[in-house]
Amino acid sequence: WLTGAEQGMGGGDYVKGWVPLSARSQWVKPARRGDPFEAVATGADWPGVEWPQYAGPQDGEGDRGAFRIGIGGYCQHDLADPVAGPSGYWCSNRPSRGQCWDRKTNRGTGCTQTHMSPDGLVLPRARNYSARGVGAEVVAWRGGGRWFTQRWRVTGFDRANDTLQFDPSTGGQGGEGMTRASQWCATCIARCLATRATILRAPPSIPSSAPAISASSEFSFLECRVSFLKAREFLF
Repeated sequence: WLTGAEQGMGGGDYVKGWVPLSARSQWVKPARRGDPFEAVATGADWPGVEWPQYAGPQDGEGDRGAFRIGIGGYCQHDLADPVAGPSGYWCSNRPSRGQCWDRKTNRGTGCTQTHMSPDGLVLPRARNYSARGVGAEVVAWRGGGRWFTQRWRVTGFDRANDTLQFDPSTGGQGGEGMTRASQWCATCIARCLATRATILRAPPSIPSSAPAISASSEFSFLECRVSFLKAREFLF
C-alpha cells in the first residue's frame, strides 16, 4: 500500500486506496488572510523562573527561547476554541522553529509552517458527476511531510477552472499548515446509515474514512445508496 524511500518520515507513495502523488493533483493555495495578533513571552516576563535563553533557528523549541501564540489570521475560521478563541501555537506567522511559508508567493515547502490548508482541488472529471462533487468530503495527507490527514467538505464547483471548492471552516484538523496536500481520496458515505442502523459499508476497493456511527441518523437507505454511488464517481 505504501512504497518508496523514507516512508517513516513522510516519504514514499501510496499505490492503493488513494490518488497517488504520481497523479500530480493540483491544489488551490489558500487565499491570503490577514495577519494574526502575535502574543510573545520570554524569560524577561517571568523573573525568578528557570527559562533557558536561546537565539537561533530553533527559537521556541522545547523550553528554549520565546514562547509564541497567534490569535486570528489563518485560524480565524476553523480553530475557534470556545475559551481562547481562534488561537494557538501554529496560528502565529512566526511559529517556533522557523517558517517554511513564503508570504510573497503564498507557497509552503514542507517543514514548519503557519496553520492553513488548500482552498480547493482541480478535478476536471467532476464535470461528469451528478452533483459536481458538492456534498462530498475530500481526505488527504498533508503535503510536504505526511504527519496528519485533513478533511474538507466540497461546497461548490467552478466550471471555469474545473475546481472543487472547499468549505473554509474545514481542513483544519492538522495544526501545522501547508498550501498543498499529497495523497487523497473522497467519500460521500461518512454519515450514511441503512435501514435499522445497518451501516452501509463500501467494498474494499472504495476507501472510506467513515467510523461507525449511531443509529440516530435521519438518512434513508436510498440516500445512502446515492451517496455510495457519488463516492464511486470520484474513484472510477
